[in-house]
Amino acid sequence: MEMKKETGIFLAVAGILGWSAYGLISDGAVDLRGRDSGVAKSYSQAAVPDSGLALPAGSRQGTLERDLFSPPRDTTPLPLLELIPPPLEPLPALAPPSAYGPAAKHMGKQLRTQLSARSAPGLFEASSMEPASIGVGDSEGVTTVSGASDADLTVDERLARIEARKKLYDWIVVANLKFGHIDNTDRFALRGSGEAISFLEIDPSTGRERFPGQQAVSYDAERVQEFGFADTPTNRVELGRFGFGSSLRAGDFDGAMRFAGECLQLRNETPRALEVAEDLYRMCVGLQPTDVRPHLGLARCHELGFDFQAALDVYANLTEGDLHTEPEPWARLGDLYARFRMRGPAQQAFDEGLRRSRTDWLVRWLYGRFLLDAGQYDQAFEHLNEAQKREPTGNDLRAERVGIRTDFGRVLMARGEVQAARDAFERGASADPDADLGPAGVLAASVLLGESEGLENEEARDGPDASFDLLFARGLAALQAQEDGVAVRSLLQAAAVDPFRAWLCWRSLSWLAEITSHPEEAWTYIEMAYAANPEDTWTLYQRGRLQTQRDEDDEAMSSFRDALDQELDFPDALVAMGALASEGGDPDSAERYYERALSIESARPSVHARRGLNFLVLGELGKAEAAFGAALALNPDLASARNGLAWWQYLSGDSGQAQASFAELVDIRRGEAEGDAPSQYAEAQSARIRDHESKEFWRDRFDRVGRVGNGWTYDQGYGAEVRLRDGAVWIEGQLTKESRTRLYRELPADRLLSLEAELTVHPDSRDVTVGIFVARETEGRTGDIRTHAAVELVRYWDGAVRATLTKKGELDAAAQDLYTAQWNVGEPMRVGIEKRGETSSDTTVTLWVDGVPVIENLALPTLGRSSQPLRFGIFVEGRAGRRASVSVDHVGVVRRRL
Repeated sequence: MEMKKETGIFLAVAGILGWSAYGLISDGAVDLRGRDSGVAKSYSQAAVPDSGLALPAGSRQGTLERDLFSPPRDTTPLPLLELIPPPLEPLPALAPPSAYGPAAKHMGKQLRTQLSARSAPGLFEASSMEPASIGVGDSEGVTTVSGASDADLTVDERLARIEARKKLYDWIVVANLKFGHIDNTDRFALRGSGEAISFLEIDPSTGRERFPGQQAVSYDAERVQEFGFADTPTNRVELGRFGFGSSLRAGDFDGAMRFAGECLQLRNETPRALEVAEDLYRMCVGLQPTDVRPHLGLARCHELGFDFQAALDVYANLTEGDLHTEPEPWARLGDLYARFRMRGPAQQAFDEGLRRSRTDWLVRWLYGRFLLDAGQYDQAFEHLNEAQKREPTGNDLRAERVGIRTDFGRVLMARGEVQAARDAFERGASADPDADLGPAGVLAASVLLGESEGLENEEARDGPDASFDLLFARGLAALQAQEDGVAVRSLLQAAAVDPFRAWLCWRSLSWLAEITSHPEEAWTYIEMAYAANPEDTWTLYQRGRLQTQRDEDDEAMSSFRDALDQELDFPDALVAMGALASEGGDPDSAERYYERALSIESARPSVHARRGLNFLVLGELGKAEAAFGAALALNPDLASARNGLAWWQYLSGDSGQAQASFAELVDIRRGEAEGDAPSQYAEAQSARIRDHESKEFWRDRFDRVGRVGNGWTYDQGYGAEVRLRDGAVWIEGQLTKESRTRLYRELPADRLLSLEAELTVHPDSRDVTVGIFVARETEGRTGDIRTHAAVELVRYWDGAVRATLTKKGELDAAAQDLYTAQWNVGEPMRVGIEKRGETSSDTTVTLWVDGVPVIENLALPTLGRSSQPLRFGIFVEGRAGRRASVSVDHVGVVRRRL
């Protein structure tokens, strides 16, 4: 049976397909049973197209020289103008802080001020810097008349005179009152002893012996009606010590402790005070060894006597002995360590004291003061707040209450809470009317609050024994009140009172010298303060400011950086560093400084404006708009922000709106004084934009065939020919006669602004001169050319580059050698001539070689006259027998629009 043809074909095709499928399966390409499912798969990386290229991204706009479907043109607008920074508001300065603060992070809110210098000639001359005379009032505020006889005085005046003399002299009453000196050996044991009193009489009105040369007179005890000793610190100490005898009774303990504390307060007035205090504390220790107070008093005596090892031994016995559970020894030990800058051991001692009692006022106070001096204000506030809640109430602890309250005021001042600090200082002043710490703090807070009554309230406290704190606060108050002479004298007097804190006065004197136009004195005083305390934040900041004024930018940046090392959250130093970086051409660093400063304190419109201008320099227009918006939201009339916003509008392509913004600023500031810098800037930039947009850039790439054409004219010399070839104009050929070949165009003088071209002298060129020119010429009837003014930029046959200048009335052109980049044979060189000036009389020319100006603003007034057009172009010249081979390409002309 024969098989049909169609059936055979079908079977053949099916067999071929089956064989192919079997081959694929057997090779493992396809495993229908999943036999190789556990084999790891390998992947190859494929190029993924950038989908962003298909999006209408704003960054891709304007990259084409013309619209896609517009006809080609040989003119284009000029590139956008470069930013000329507008006048900026001067950076504010920080006035000197008080001895109590505020801390650096809060200085801006309390001390920032716009510096306004005033004149104070002779302020720092020697005669004006003598300390102010200090009036010494009589005791108890009673005024006596010196030199007047007793008969001329009223009863009250005579009694006041007697009391005043009793403070100076010993006295006895024998029929009448006598003043002098009791000379007995054991004079303080006279009362009740029946011993005769040996008395040397003195005339109290002169202070001399009443009977010169006479020995002391002995008065029997029965004759003496009354006697007393001069009310001096030494006599008070000796009388008090005599009252306790050689040993203490149990009932004398509290009185001895109280009197020993009084002696410690008198230690600077008499050397016996410290000796008596130590003696009494030792006696109290022997009387009650389990009471920690006399032990602490004894250690305090050792500290005040500079016997620190003995003090440490006392504290060691307390902390290691039976009294180790008491918190006070640990607190005192930590305070002693802190005085020696041993921060680690001090912290451990305070923590031990706090572990033993979290409610002890002494531990809290000394620990808080330690943290306050270390700049840890939040932790210090916690401890000092607890201390002032638990302050001691005894009369003998009045000084401690003053210290706690004033230290609490100090930490509040450092935290920028000035009103609360003033309240704390007022409570400190009420604790002891005779102490200066509280009133000094009140005065310092009043200065920061801008109140003036503090100065008048403290004038009565001025005296020969005024403390550093009060004198320094008075100096700052006088500085604020612009009483410059008083400020200088008070600050110098304070520096003399406490040399260890004199740097506070010197830094304030630096500020005073700066604002009174004494720059050298300002620098001298800040260097003195820096030498005494190189870690003070305000001193470093002020030093950086003064270095900026002295054009020592690198040193200023270093000072600001050191200030930041002391306090990272110091926005004024950051802004100053940003300004220096911006002026120094480092906008990236400037942006980081501005960003950090605004993250700390955002409500500073002038800083936002500076940041916006910096963004314009970086080309980040979107961020610049946001920065200017933030500045204007805070201060709608801020001139730098308005000028900056106008620049943003211009750089964003809306020059019309930019000019409107400039005009709006001028209108807003119409009430300002004549010569207002922001208004003048806005008017100048608006005119600059209009002038710039009246120009256009015409180019000729010579990318055509045939004749040169396109408005070019050429004077063809002998032998050299001008032709288009390979996208350039070639001037080449063997010169048969000395001649010049020129290729030029013409424009009215008021339209031509600049010419630039790319010239190449090829290797086969021999001894020819090439260059570009701009000239004002006329042609005679016979075709001869007369040059009235011309400027040429020439490369001579030997490679030298010169400028030649032709002026009206001069037969020969003046040549000037130019020091430029090497113009080598075979390498293209871009050269240019720019004409500047609004009128012919101020016309100048600037010559460029390889993008670098080689001559700037060379006066050539006859070139700018508009009676004839200007010719500009390229020339080649040489002598007979020389060969020219020069190509010209990429000619560009900046001209006024029609």
